[in-house]
Amino acid sequence: MPHFPVIENMKATEALFSVYEIDSLQIQAILFQTGYVTIKEIEDNL
Repeated sequence: MPHFPVIENMKATEALFSVYEIDSLQIQAILFQTGYVTIKEIEDNL
């Protein structure tokens, strides 16, 4: 049975978008890059 991540109120870090190897891609990053989810707010924690 496939695993579907919860994307409502999802929080992501830069690490989610820093992987480009096909075997290591996260579904959340693919959903964002294809336009299925959008960024609601950015928290700057420098």
